[in-house]
Amino acid sequence: MLLHVASVSSHANCGPHLECFYTIVLWMEVLGMSQFSLALGSGFSTQWHYINNSITSQRFMFFWVSWGAPALQLLKVAERIVQEQHSAPEQSFPPCQHALVWLVTGEMPRPEGSGEGQGTLVKDYTVRSCVIEALRDGVPKCTVKKWVQDLSKDFFVQDDMSFINAWRDLRHRWERLSSKRQRRQKRKRDEPEDVSVPAPQPGIRLTNPQLEAVLEAVKTAHADIAEGVCNSMEKALAVHLSLGLSSLAAPVLSALSPSATGPQGKQEQKVRIPKTPGGLRAMLADFRGQQMGLKQLALLVHPDKSRHPRAKDAFQKLAPFLRLDS
Repeated sequence: MLLHVASVSSHANCGPHLECFYTIVLWMEVLGMSQFSLALGSGFSTQWHYINNSITSQRFMFFWVSWGAPALQLLKVAERIVQEQHSAPEQSFPPCQHALVWLVTGEMPRPEGSGEGQGTLVKDYTVRSCVIEALRDGVPKCTVKKWVQDLSKDFFVQDDMSFINAWRDLRHRWERLSSKRQRRQKRKRDEPEDVSVPAPQPGIRLTNPQLEAVLEAVKTAHADIAEGVCNSMEKALAVHLSLGLSSLAAPVLSALSPSATGPQGKQEQKVRIPKTPGGLRAMLADFRGQQMGLKQLALLVHPDKSRHPRAKDAFQKLAPFLRLDS
Protein backbone atom coordinates (compact mmCIF):
# COMPACT_ATOMS: atom_id res chain seq x y z
CA MET A 1 0.00 0.00 0.00
CA LEU A 2 2.86 2.37 0.82
CA LEU A 3 4.45 1.61 -2.60
CA HIS A 4 1.19 2.48 -4.30
CA VAL A 5 0.88 5.78 -2.45
CA ALA A 6 4.49 6.65 -3.17
CA SER A 7 4.12 5.80 -6.89
CA VAL A 8 1.02 7.94 -7.24
CA SER A 9 2.70 10.78 -5.40
CA SER A 10 5.83 10.58 -7.52
CA HIS A 11 3.90 10.80 -10.80
CA ALA A 12 1.52 13.57 -9.66
CA ASN A 13 1.83 16.97 -11.27
CA CYS A 14 0.71 18.91 -8.16
CA GLY A 15 3.52 20.75 -6.39
CA PRO A 16 2.49 20.05 -2.77
CA HIS A 17 2.01 16.34 -3.51
CA LEU A 18 5.45 16.17 -5.02
CA GLU A 19 6.89 17.79 -1.91
CA CYS A 20 4.93 15.28 0.17
CA PHE A 21 6.49 12.48 -1.81
CA TYR A 22 10.01 13.78 -1.23
CA THR A 23 9.20 14.18 2.45
CA ILE A 24 8.19 10.51 2.65
CA VAL A 25 11.44 9.60 0.91
CA LEU A 26 13.30 11.65 3.53
CA TRP A 27 11.55 9.66 6.25
CA MET A 28 12.84 6.49 4.67
CA GLU A 29 16.33 7.93 5.00
CA VAL A 30 15.67 8.71 8.66
CA LEU A 31 14.63 5.09 9.21
CA GLY A 32 17.85 3.90 7.62
CA MET A 33 16.16 2.29 4.59
CA SER A 34 18.29 3.92 1.92
CA GLN A 35 17.68 1.16 -0.65
CA PHE A 36 13.93 1.49 -0.32
CA SER A 37 14.09 5.27 -0.54
CA LEU A 38 16.15 5.01 -3.75
CA ALA A 39 13.49 2.76 -5.22
CA LEU A 40 10.81 5.31 -4.40
CA GLY A 41 12.91 8.23 -5.61
CA SER A 42 13.60 6.54 -8.96
CA GLY A 43 9.93 5.81 -9.46
CA PHE A 44 10.51 2.11 -10.10
CA SER A 45 7.85 0.64 -7.86
CA THR A 46 8.41 -2.85 -9.25
CA GLN A 47 12.17 -3.04 -8.77
CA TRP A 48 12.22 -5.33 -5.73
CA HIS A 49 15.79 -6.50 -6.37
CA TYR A 50 17.04 -3.46 -4.39
CA ILE A 51 15.78 -5.03 -1.20
CA ASN A 52 16.79 -8.64 -1.85
CA ASN A 53 19.66 -8.60 0.60
CA SER A 54 18.85 -9.77 4.12
CA ILE A 55 19.65 -6.55 6.01
CA THR A 56 17.49 -4.30 3.83
CA SER A 57 14.72 -6.90 3.79
CA GLN A 58 14.68 -7.00 7.57
CA ARG A 59 14.49 -3.20 7.73
CA PHE A 60 11.69 -3.12 5.18
CA MET A 61 9.71 -5.82 6.99
CA PHE A 62 10.18 -3.96 10.29
CA PHE A 63 8.93 -0.75 8.68
CA TRP A 64 5.97 -2.52 7.04
CA VAL A 65 4.88 -4.25 10.27
CA SER A 66 5.45 -1.20 12.48
CA TRP A 67 4.43 1.68 10.21
CA GLY A 68 2.46 0.11 7.35
CA ALA A 69 -0.92 0.64 9.02
CA PRO A 70 -0.73 4.47 9.20
CA ALA A 71 0.70 4.80 5.71
CA LEU A 72 -2.13 7.04 4.56
CA GLN A 73 -1.62 9.19 7.64
CA LEU A 74 1.99 9.70 6.58
CA LEU A 75 0.76 11.39 3.43
CA LYS A 76 -1.60 13.62 5.40
CA VAL A 77 1.16 14.60 7.78
CA ALA A 78 3.41 15.39 4.86
CA GLU A 79 0.73 17.65 3.38
CA ARG A 80 0.44 19.40 6.73
CA ILE A 81 4.21 19.89 6.85
CA VAL A 82 4.16 21.48 3.41
CA GLN A 83 1.31 23.79 4.36
CA GLU A 84 3.11 24.90 7.52
CA GLN A 85 6.28 25.52 5.58
CA HIS A 86 4.41 27.68 3.08
CA SER A 87 2.47 29.60 5.75
CA ALA A 88 5.24 30.17 8.34
CA PRO A 89 8.53 28.74 7.11
CA GLU A 90 10.55 30.56 9.76
CA GLN A 91 8.72 28.80 12.62
CA SER A 92 8.47 25.28 11.20
CA PHE A 93 10.71 22.32 11.92
CA PRO A 94 12.77 20.64 9.21
CA PRO A 95 10.98 17.62 7.67
CA CYS A 96 13.51 15.32 9.28
CA GLN A 97 12.59 16.56 12.76
CA HIS A 98 8.89 16.40 11.89
CA ALA A 99 9.29 12.76 10.97
CA LEU A 100 11.23 11.86 14.09
CA VAL A 101 8.78 13.61 16.46
CA TRP A 102 5.74 12.16 14.72
CA LEU A 103 7.14 8.63 14.64
CA VAL A 104 8.11 8.74 18.32
CA THR A 105 5.16 10.59 19.88
CA GLY A 106 2.40 10.28 17.30
CA GLU A 107 1.90 14.08 17.40
CA MET A 108 3.09 16.97 15.31
CA PRO A 109 5.87 18.99 16.97
CA ARG A 110 5.23 22.55 18.14
CA PRO A 111 7.26 25.51 16.90
CA GLU A 112 10.17 26.55 19.06
CA GLY A 113 9.34 28.97 21.85
CA SER A 114 5.75 27.83 22.17
CA GLY A 115 4.41 26.11 25.27
CA GLU A 116 1.31 24.14 26.05
CA GLY A 117 -2.17 25.56 26.58
CA GLN A 118 -4.13 28.40 25.12
CA GLY A 119 -2.10 31.10 26.87
CA THR A 120 1.19 30.17 25.17
CA LEU A 121 0.75 32.71 22.38
CA VAL A 122 1.07 35.61 24.83
CA LYS A 123 4.54 37.11 24.66
CA ASP A 124 6.66 37.15 27.77
CA TYR A 125 7.37 40.87 27.66
CA THR A 126 3.61 41.57 27.61
CA VAL A 127 3.12 39.62 30.83
CA ARG A 128 6.19 41.20 32.44
CA SER A 129 5.09 44.73 31.60
CA CYS A 130 1.61 44.16 33.06
CA VAL A 131 3.04 42.60 36.22
CA ILE A 132 5.58 45.38 36.79
CA GLU A 133 2.95 48.07 36.26
CA ALA A 134 0.54 46.41 38.72
CA LEU A 135 3.22 46.05 41.39
CA ARG A 136 4.25 49.67 40.91
CA ASP A 137 0.63 50.81 41.41
CA GLY A 138 0.38 49.03 44.76
CA VAL A 139 -1.29 45.74 43.87
CA PRO A 140 -0.15 43.04 46.34
CA LYS A 141 2.30 40.49 44.99
CA CYS A 142 0.07 37.55 45.92
CA THR A 143 -2.83 39.11 43.98
CA VAL A 144 -0.68 39.65 40.88
CA LYS A 145 0.55 36.05 41.05
CA LYS A 146 -3.03 34.79 41.26
CA TRP A 147 -4.02 36.89 38.23
CA VAL A 148 -1.21 35.41 36.14
CA GLN A 149 -2.16 31.87 37.15
CA ASP A 150 -5.85 32.45 36.41
CA LEU A 151 -5.22 33.98 33.00
CA SER A 152 -2.86 31.16 32.06
CA LYS A 153 -5.83 28.79 32.46
CA ASP A 154 -8.36 31.08 30.75
CA PHE A 155 -9.69 29.59 27.51
CA PHE A 156 -10.40 33.01 25.99
CA VAL A 157 -6.86 34.35 26.50
CA GLN A 158 -5.17 33.40 23.23
CA ASP A 159 -2.99 36.37 22.30
CA ASP A 160 -1.53 39.59 23.63
CA MET A 161 -4.68 41.65 23.09
CA SER A 162 -6.99 39.21 24.87
CA PHE A 163 -4.50 38.98 27.74
CA ILE A 164 -4.30 42.76 28.08
CA ASN A 165 -8.10 43.11 28.05
CA ALA A 166 -8.54 40.41 30.70
CA TRP A 167 -5.76 41.93 32.79
CA ARG A 168 -7.38 45.38 32.53
CA ASP A 169 -10.69 43.95 33.79
CA LEU A 170 -8.93 42.42 36.80
CA ARG A 171 -7.18 45.73 37.52
CA HIS A 172 -10.44 47.72 37.37
CA ARG A 173 -12.18 45.25 39.66
CA TRP A 174 -9.36 45.40 42.20
CA GLU A 175 -9.27 49.21 42.08
CA ARG A 176 -13.02 49.45 42.77
CA LEU A 177 -12.76 47.12 45.76
CA SER A 178 -9.69 48.95 47.05
CA SER A 179 -11.44 52.32 46.74
CA LYS A 180 -14.47 51.05 48.66
CA ARG A 181 -12.22 49.65 51.37
CA GLN A 182 -10.36 52.95 51.73
CA ARG A 183 -13.60 54.96 51.96
CA ARG A 184 -14.94 52.59 54.61
CA GLN A 185 -11.75 52.92 56.65
CA LYS A 186 -11.87 56.72 56.32
CA ARG A 187 -15.47 56.84 57.59
CA LYS A 188 -14.49 54.63 60.48
CA ARG A 189 -11.63 56.97 61.40
CA ASP A 190 -13.81 60.07 61.14
CA GLU A 191 -16.62 58.71 63.30
CA PRO A 192 -16.31 59.76 66.97
CA GLU A 193 -15.64 56.99 69.37
CA ASP A 194 -18.58 55.99 71.51
CA VAL A 195 -18.18 57.14 75.09
CA SER A 196 -18.42 54.00 77.14
CA VAL A 197 -20.97 54.42 79.90
CA PRO A 198 -20.13 52.34 82.96
CA ALA A 199 -22.66 49.62 83.53
CA PRO A 200 -24.79 50.08 86.60
CA GLN A 201 -23.83 47.98 89.53
CA PRO A 202 -25.97 44.92 90.04
CA GLY A 203 -28.49 44.85 92.82
CA ILE A 204 -27.92 43.29 96.22
CA ARG A 205 -29.00 39.69 96.57
CA LEU A 206 -29.40 38.03 99.96
CA THR A 207 -30.65 34.68 101.18
CA ASN A 208 -33.78 34.33 103.29
CA PRO A 209 -31.87 34.09 106.63
CA GLN A 210 -29.91 37.21 105.69
CA LEU A 211 -33.12 39.05 104.84
CA GLU A 212 -34.54 38.08 108.23
CA ALA A 213 -31.36 39.40 109.89
CA VAL A 214 -31.73 42.73 108.07
CA LEU A 215 -35.35 43.13 109.19
CA GLU A 216 -34.35 42.33 112.77
CA ALA A 217 -31.47 44.86 112.64
CA VAL A 218 -33.83 47.58 111.40
CA LYS A 219 -36.31 46.84 114.19
CA THR A 220 -33.57 46.92 116.85
CA ALA A 221 -32.12 50.17 115.46
CA HIS A 222 -35.52 51.87 115.73
CA ALA A 223 -35.75 50.65 119.33
CA ASP A 224 -32.29 52.09 120.14
CA ILE A 225 -33.30 55.48 118.76
CA ALA A 226 -36.52 55.41 120.75
CA GLU A 227 -34.70 54.50 123.99
CA GLY A 228 -31.95 57.08 123.42
CA VAL A 229 -29.16 54.53 123.27
CA CYS A 230 -27.90 56.11 120.00
CA ASN A 231 -28.76 59.46 118.45
CA SER A 232 -28.08 58.39 114.81
CA MET A 233 -30.22 55.93 112.87
CA GLU A 234 -27.37 55.37 110.42
CA LYS A 235 -24.88 54.44 113.13
CA ALA A 236 -27.42 52.23 114.88
CA LEU A 237 -28.14 50.39 111.61
CA ALA A 238 -24.40 50.07 110.93
CA VAL A 239 -23.81 48.43 114.30
CA HIS A 240 -26.67 45.93 114.09
CA LEU A 241 -26.09 45.11 110.38
CA SER A 242 -22.38 44.53 111.04
CA LEU A 243 -23.24 42.15 113.88
CA GLY A 244 -25.69 40.21 111.69
CA LEU A 245 -24.11 40.35 108.18
CA SER A 246 -20.45 41.30 108.81
CA SER A 247 -18.96 42.40 105.44
CA LEU A 248 -22.34 42.37 103.63
CA ALA A 249 -23.56 45.13 105.90
CA ALA A 250 -21.90 47.89 103.80
CA PRO A 251 -23.97 47.47 100.58
CA VAL A 252 -27.16 46.80 102.55
CA LEU A 253 -26.65 49.98 104.58
CA SER A 254 -26.15 51.91 101.32
CA ALA A 255 -29.60 50.80 100.14
CA LEU A 256 -31.35 51.36 103.48
CA SER A 257 -29.77 54.72 104.32
CA PRO A 258 -29.65 57.18 101.35
CA SER A 259 -27.85 59.79 103.44
CA ALA A 260 -24.98 57.41 104.15
CA THR A 261 -23.19 58.26 100.87
CA GLY A 262 -24.38 61.86 100.70
CA PRO A 263 -22.44 65.00 101.58
CA GLN A 264 -21.38 65.54 105.16
CA GLY A 265 -23.77 67.53 107.36
CA LYS A 266 -26.82 66.63 105.28
CA GLN A 267 -29.93 66.04 107.33
CA GLU A 268 -30.68 62.36 107.62
CA GLN A 269 -33.69 61.13 105.70
CA LYS A 270 -36.23 58.80 107.17
CA VAL A 271 -35.54 55.22 106.12
CA ARG A 272 -38.53 53.46 104.59
CA ILE A 273 -37.93 49.77 104.82
CA PRO A 274 -40.41 47.05 103.78
CA LYS A 275 -41.65 44.88 106.57
CA THR A 276 -41.62 41.58 104.66
CA PRO A 277 -38.68 39.57 103.28
CA GLY A 278 -40.19 39.67 99.76
CA GLY A 279 -40.48 43.44 99.74
CA LEU A 280 -36.99 43.83 101.15
CA ARG A 281 -35.59 41.47 98.49
CA ALA A 282 -37.19 43.53 95.72
CA MET A 283 -35.89 46.76 97.24
CA LEU A 284 -32.32 45.49 97.45
CA ALA A 285 -32.45 43.97 93.93
CA ASP A 286 -33.56 47.31 92.43
CA PHE A 287 -30.83 49.30 94.15
CA ARG A 288 -28.43 50.86 91.59
CA GLY A 289 -26.78 53.53 93.67
CA GLN A 290 -23.23 53.84 94.89
CA GLN A 291 -22.40 51.25 97.49
CA MET A 292 -20.59 52.04 100.71
CA GLY A 293 -17.08 50.77 101.19
CA LEU A 294 -16.00 48.51 104.02
CA LYS A 295 -13.67 51.15 105.49
CA GLN A 296 -16.46 53.70 105.55
CA LEU A 297 -18.64 51.23 107.43
CA ALA A 298 -15.79 50.64 109.90
CA LEU A 299 -15.66 54.37 110.66
CA LEU A 300 -19.37 54.35 111.53
CA VAL A 301 -18.96 51.53 114.06
CA HIS A 302 -15.54 52.56 115.44
CA PRO A 303 -15.70 52.85 119.27
CA ASP A 304 -14.08 56.28 119.14
CA LYS A 305 -16.67 57.55 116.60
CA SER A 306 -19.86 56.03 118.00
CA ARG A 307 -21.29 55.95 121.54
CA HIS A 308 -23.39 52.87 120.83
CA PRO A 309 -22.74 50.25 123.55
CA ARG A 310 -22.21 47.48 120.95
CA ALA A 311 -20.00 49.49 118.60
CA LYS A 312 -16.86 47.71 119.85
CA ASP A 313 -18.39 44.28 119.08
CA ALA A 314 -19.40 45.42 115.58
CA PHE A 315 -15.91 46.76 114.88
CA GLN A 316 -14.30 43.49 115.98
CA LYS A 317 -16.73 41.66 113.64
CA LEU A 318 -15.44 43.71 110.69
CA ALA A 319 -11.73 43.61 111.67
CA PRO A 320 -10.83 40.36 109.81
CA PHE A 321 -12.36 41.66 106.57
CA LEU A 322 -10.57 44.99 106.97
CA ARG A 323 -7.21 43.18 107.13
CA LEU A 324 -8.06 41.25 103.95
CA ASP A 325 -9.24 44.40 102.20
CA SER A 326 -6.01 46.25 102.96
